Amino acid sequence: MFSTLYLPNFQLQAALHHQSDLLNTRPVALLEAAAHEKDKARVFQLTETAQNHGVHPGMTASQALARSPHLHLLNRDPDAEQNAQNQLLDIASRFSPDFESTAPGIVTLDLLGNSHLPKYADQLAQKFLAAMRSRGFHDPRVGLAENPGLALLAARLAKQTKIIRAEKHEVQTFLAPLPLSTLNPSPDLTHILSLWGIHTIGDFTQLPLTDTAHRLGPEAVALHEAASGKTSRLLNLVRPPTDFSHRADLEYEIESLDPLLFLFRRALETIAARLSAAWLLAGHLHLRISFQDQTQYQHTFHIPDPTRDVDLLFQILHTHLENFTAPSPVTGFKLETVPTPANGCQFHLFESRLRDPNRFYDTLARLEALLGPDHVGTPKLLPSHRPDAFTLTSFKEEPTSSYQASPPQSAKPGRAWPPDAPASPYNATLPLKRFRPPLPLNIKTNTHTHPIEILNGKFKGRILDHRGPWRHSGDWWDQRYQWAREEWDIHHENQHLYRLTHDTPNHQWLLEGTYSS
Repeated sequence: MFSTLYLPNFQLQAALHHQSDLLNTRPVALLEAAAHEKDKARVFQLTETAQNHGVHPGMTASQALARSPHLHLLNRDPDAEQNAQNQLLDIASRFSPDFESTAPGIVTLDLLGNSHLPKYADQLAQKFLAAMRSRGFHDPRVGLAENPGLALLAARLAKQTKIIRAEKHEVQTFLAPLPLSTLNPSPDLTHILSLWGIHTIGDFTQLPLTDTAHRLGPEAVALHEAASGKTSRLLNLVRPPTDFSHRADLEYEIESLDPLLFLFRRALETIAARLSAAWLLAGHLHLRISFQDQTQYQHTFHIPDPTRDVDLLFQILHTHLENFTAPSPVTGFKLETVPTPANGCQFHLFESRLRDPNRFYDTLARLEALLGPDHVGTPKLLPSHRPDAFTLTSFKEEPTSSYQASPPQSAKPGRAWPPDAPASPYNATLPLKRFRPPLPLNIKTNTHTHPIEILNGKFKGRILDHRGPWRHSGDWWDQRYQWAREEWDIHHENQHLYRLTHDTPNHQWLLEGTYSS
C-alpha cells in the first residue's frame, strides 16, 4: 500500500508559508523568471482570488496588473521551496522509513509494512492531513492506493483524502470517468485517440489491447497498464546522511574518567538521534582515544542485541573504561557506529532466547575484567581422547529449546563388571560423579602393581576388589602434551565404588570419582 502527500500550488505556498492568510484574502500571483533575460517573467501560479479577477498562468506582470490592479506579485523563492519540501519529507519519515521525494510538493510513502492499513486507512489519512496542517500548509491532500501511480492520481483528484482499495471494481470505478489527459500521453497519441473518439480512461480500456499495441506501439501498452491501474514502480527512496560518528578534538587535556564519560554520553546522544532518523540500530561501536604523548587506543565493541538506546551504549563504554589506564592525558576521541537493521529471528514453538542479551554481555565483560579474558567463555571439547580435554571459546548466543524432535535417548550406562563375574553389587551400571580436580592419593600396590590399599586422606582403607587396568594414551607425537593413564574401578572397604587413575608419566595416583545411584 502506498500513500501520496500532495500540496497544490506548492511553489506559491512555499513563498507565502509565513503569510498564509494572503492565500484566501488577496489576489496573489507567483512570477517565474524567464529562461532568457530579454523575455519577461510570467505568472506561474496564482490564488483563486486572482483567478476570479481574470488573471491566468502565462501572463506577464503588466498583463496581470491590468486585469487586477490590486494584484500582489511575488518571485519564486528556491530556499523557501526546499525548506517546505524538507518539512514534507520530515512528516513522511514519522510514518514510514521508506519514502520518496517524487516532485516539488509531492512525497510518496511505502506503507507495505502496515498490515492494518486497509482497516484503518481513513484514520491514517486524517493523521497525514493533521501533520501537514500543523506545519502551516494550506489545502493539503492525501491519496492511498495499491501502487504509487494510483496513489498520486488519488491525491491530485482528492478534495482532502481519497482511498482506492485493492478491489478491481473500485479501481475501475475511480479511473473510468477521468479524462485520458490525466495519464499524460504524448501529443501524437492524444491526437490519434481523439480522432477515434477516445476521451476518457474508461473508453481507452475498452479497446482490445493486442490490436491497440499493433496499431499504436509500445506507448499504447504502457498507457493501457496505467489506465488499468496496474502500473507499479520502485520508489527512489530518500536516505538520511550515513555518517554515524562523532569526533572531538579537545582544547584542554582530560586526566580523569568522569569528564570523559560526560563527553562520551553527549556523543552517543548525537549518534543515536541520527540512527533513529534512519530507522537503524548500532551493531558495533568503535572507540578511538588520542593521548598527549601522540599514542592512540582503539577498541571495537560488539553489540549483542543491536540498539540505539543511549543508556545501554553508555553502559558498555563505562564498563570497559573502568579498568582502563591511560598512558597520558586525553586530547581527543572518536566514536563511530556500524549501523544495522533490527534483528529478526523465528524460533520454534518451545525455543527462547536471552531476556536481555546486552545485560548478559555486560556481565561477561565485568567477569573478564576480574578474571582475565582467558578465563571466561563457553567450554568446547577438543578432538582428543584425553579426559576433560576442552578449551574456552567466546560465548555465542543460541536459542535454547526444550523441544525434542525424537524420543530422548537413554544416557550412556556406567562401566559394569565383566558379565561372567559372580553376582555382586558391581554388576549394576552406575553413573560416575567426578571429582574436579581429582584427589591425589598414596596407594599401596602388590607385586603386580595392582592397588590394594589407600594410605592417606579421608578415603584411607583397604581395597576389597578391583577391576582393571584400562589403559589410555594419546598425543604421543608431541612431548609437551603426550599423556598416558591406567584406570581402575575399586570396591572400598566402606562399601563404595570409586574410579582410581594412575598417571603413568608422572607416577601419580588420583581418585577421579565415585559411582553412585
